[in-house]
Amino acid sequence: MFHLFVINPKSFRNTDNLEKVLLDMENCFSVGRREQYQIYVSRRPRDAIAAVRRYVTSAPADSAVRVYALGGDGILFDCLNGIIGLPNAELASVPYGASNDFVRAFGEGLFDEFKDIRAQALSGCIPTDVIDGGSNFALNRVHIGIEAQTMLNLWNFSYNAANFISRSRFYQSHMGMRTYISCVLALMNKNLRNQYYTLEADGQDFSGRYTTMAISNGPCQGGTMTSAPDAVPNDGLMHFIALKNNVFDAMILRKIQLYSTGFYKELSPDEYVMIKAKEIKISSDEPINTSFDGEAFVTNELNLRIHPSAIKFVNVNGHRYRNEHLLTEGGGI
Repeated sequence: MFHLFVINPKSFRNTDNLEKVLLDMENCFSVGRREQYQIYVSRRPRDAIAAVRRYVTSAPADSAVRVYALGGDGILFDCLNGIIGLPNAELASVPYGASNDFVRAFGEGLFDEFKDIRAQALSGCIPTDVIDGGSNFALNRVHIGIEAQTMLNLWNFSYNAANFISRSRFYQSHMGMRTYISCVLALMNKNLRNQYYTLEADGQDFSGRYTTMAISNGPCQGGTMTSAPDAVPNDGLMHFIALKNNVFDAMILRKIQLYSTGFYKELSPDEYVMIKAKEIKISSDEPINTSFDGEAFVTNELNLRIHPSAIKFVNVNGHRYRNEHLLTEGGGI
């Protein structure tokens, strides 16, 4: 087996963490096996996709290649999109990012185990579904509407050097404040809040005006929230949860909080849609703000389908997805 460690350096502002990881890599592989691992340092978002693909395809066809994403959800997105469709590839997450939402699908409090390089190298894999968006793939979820615009705003705050807020020490040290400001700015966009979507899920029509939508493969988002509490990353289904539009709704922030934390059932049934589907088609006359695992894009049409057991994901120390019991309770999927 060959091993490729893909590092997002922005996740290692604490150099002690990076030095520990590098030492763990060196100790994990004996001198005679050093040629079996390689390190790639990502330079910018989506930079690693092509590098991962080159490394995996250059390995002997009969050799497995384990790709480790060292950082957060962004570098995991790159590694996923780099290995997709390559049967000899395996994917591992070493969680040093801000949220690491997909790892939380195995349960809370497991980050230290997933940071153990030796445990990652010695553990097996679990077949895992992927959301197939055609040109982009998501392991955890796809957002559309307000939440996707929030991601775009966060991107602008982080990378627009002309924005004085993004350069302030207070703003840089308060991720929650950044997210809140980005969400409020997104909500101020009346056209976005009132956007009409042509929406079809497994042949059923759900077209209408929606404030925000989430198509989930895993249950968690935002570092602390469990927004799709019944989602299982190997059940062959996408969990679609959408908040219906009400332009003059003074309680919209409260409703978004309930929706994004998995308490959408506390809303009135005419305020949200929750369905499970294998294929979802979405289009609009206006540009569609969307994000795949936090990576923001703009399009006019989305054709999403679940790709069952598309990849092999390293389940450190044999941990299973925490919601797998739901596959048998109540008759499975």
